[in-house]
Amino acid sequence: MKLYGWLLIVFTCALAMPLHGLRAEYYIKAMGMKVAHLVIEHDAPKQQIQVKAVSLMSNKIFPRINNTYVVSYLGNFLPRSYLREIDQNNVCDSVLTTYDHRSKEAVIIRHNPSSAKAFEISSHTRDYFSFMMLLTTQNLKDGVYRIDGNGLLYNAKLVYEKSEVIKTEKGKFNTRKYNISFIPLKKEKMPYIDMVTHNTLHKDTRISIWIGDNGVALKASVRKSALGMSWELIDFCL
Repeated sequence: MKLYGWLLIVFTCALAMPLHGLRAEYYIKAMGMKVAHLVIEHDAPKQQIQVKAVSLMSNKIFPRINNTYVVSYLGNFLPRSYLREIDQNNVCDSVLTTYDHRSKEAVIIRHNPSSAKAFEISSHTRDYFSFMMLLTTQNLKDGVYRIDGNGLLYNAKLVYEKSEVIKTEKGKFNTRKYNISFIPLKKEKMPYIDMVTHNTLHKDTRISIWIGDNGVALKASVRKSALGMSWELIDFCL
């Protein structure tokens, strides 16, 4: 399994923004190296999240990636649509998932290869990014949250660990630390669409995330088996 895949946007997602909007930049680091640059923009009036991840290096361990993720959401960060423009290694695709929470059904449409699939969801199912947005902007309690993993449903188990003051390049911040793990609801293997969701939503993945009082994810770490990754904040603008 590629190290770069599951590391990359655990952080992409882990970075969520305050309700009035945010632009934030991060370096994704693994094995002591900066492997990717991440830009996240939240447009609260438009109810839209956009994430751009571009590799800073490319080799057998860290595959090339130049992906864009766009989520349009309703109240309480319930996704309305989730678009992935994928350009990674030898994969080039455009994937759109639309959600109807009233009918409890979603449809995922791929262009390469051309396919469409409808699947059942719950009334509170979120994609990975909208879930992380909910987490960073609200003081969530311990619990289980339903996540769409490329057409297969997962439970994200959220556990609050502690309050902690951490130091970043932008100064010291009061934070609340959470731990997250993922539990697949079926034994079926998740369809491969992009390396981020395919490798992050896994029963062996463990995420720790530190969220500031300003609603910004200031630090995160992820482990999958013996592999690990972290991200560092470059800058943010509220």
